[in-house]
Amino acid sequence: MIEYPTSLEDPRLDVYARLTELQLRNKLEPEKGIFIAESDKVVDRALAAGYQPISLLVPEHRFERMAGLVNRMGGNKPVEEGGLTVFVMPAEEVEKLAGYELTRGVLCAMRRKPLPSVEEAVALTEKWFGSIPRREVPQRNLPQEQEQTEERRLTVERNVPLDSLFMAYHMPAHCHPDYYAFDILSDVLSNGRSSRLNQRLVQQKQLFSSIDAYISGSVDAGLFHISGKPSAGVTLEQAEAAVREELELLQQELVDEQELEKVKNKFESTQIFGNINYLNVATNLAWYELLGRAEDMEKEVDRYRSVTAEQLRAVAQSAFRKENGVILYYKKQQN
Repeated sequence: MIEYPTSLEDPRLDVYARLTELQLRNKLEPEKGIFIAESDKVVDRALAAGYQPISLLVPEHRFERMAGLVNRMGGNKPVEEGGLTVFVMPAEEVEKLAGYELTRGVLCAMRRKPLPSVEEAVALTEKWFGSIPRREVPQRNLPQEQEQTEERRLTVERNVPLDSLFMAYHMPAHCHPDYYAFDILSDVLSNGRSSRLNQRLVQQKQLFSSIDAYISGSVDAGLFHISGKPSAGVTLEQAEAAVREELELLQQELVDEQELEKVKNKFESTQIFGNINYLNVATNLAWYELLGRAEDMEKEVDRYRSVTAEQLRAVAQSAFRKENGVILYYKKQQN
């Protein structure tokens, strides 16, 4: 059934904008738990995996392109006949509602599936892995890097087509409570077209042709990386100064609640769809066992959800200090 809401306050749209904390994540009652899938491909994957759709939200200008998906999901039939409610709204209204530009055509609210019981998981583990003999793994005792007390800088010239800027800041291992704040900060800066570095430094100011922020490290302490290629005519010094302005904003101001929620939602969606595939689940279980406890895999989303804007600012103030940084200018060799 196609619906055309006229107001963002329509309670039927709550699932896409106003129930992010309370209702989207109800682990105690999985039958009530909801998640949001973005793009027709992701929705098709979720349907194939047995997830139950609740409704679709489609921008008007993409409705014709999404017609096949709408028909497959019963959007042209009344709800009482097994159809699905499809909300169609102007693109700018959808962006206000979702908190970011919807570039992949559609949002779909879907119900979570109940988690398998511990007994089922143990039985399957014994079936497939019970015959593998246990072995003792030696304790890793790697030397720890001394705390950096002053900025490190290096400029090199190589036979490359473009200049590149690399910035890195020391950060803790996965077991540290601030690890999740670092990961969220990297997403705030560069995860998607609506992220800060892409919006401000690539699209608006056109200082970079591309730029990325990401973290490394897991069992051991790692680095918060920022790397980018300045646009033609922009010096590496100008590029670095622009990045530092963005880092200073994170040190001085709280990340907006809606911006933070958007990043958390994207992470949770990635986790859910990553675990649709059994191989991914097995790999993740092995990884978290390596980190200390396999069952911590189920706590990962909660740990990201618990990060606050105040914690992000405190981590930015602590990490993005000049003396904690490593800067590399990778220059095009002059003939």
